[in-house]
Amino acid sequence: VSQYVLGGADLMLPGVIADDRLSGTFTAGQKRCIFVRDNSMPIAVGEMVAGSADIKKNGLKGKGLKVVHFYRDSLWELGGKLTPNDGFKEQYVLPEAGHGDLDGDYTEVAEPAEGDGGQSPST
Repeated sequence: VSQYVLGGADLMLPGVIADDRLSGTFTAGQKRCIFVRDNSMPIAVGEMVAGSADIKKNGLKGKGLKVVHFYRDSLWELGGKLTPNDGFKEQYVLPEAGHGDLDGDYTEVAEPAEGDGGQSPST
């Protein structure tokens, strides 16, 4: 899934692992970060296309998040081209070294970290 998001695609719900972060209540338009499982840094930020009630009703089908910025996009290029950690490759993102299954690609959606004022972080 990360290779599609890093190519600019929006996040489709079938590519999401539903964990505790997705089980809460959220609304369409709410800002969220996309993570690869076992990697502490987000690969993209965007806005939810549907709220939690609609997503649960539709069974994790369709578009889930409209991606606004992603690793290696034009904002990244303007900001110094830093690589967040060893899991970030040119065309995909893996778990950080010492975490999880390095052969898998697992995508999670979470709220932005506290202290960002509800704004999308600029990575």
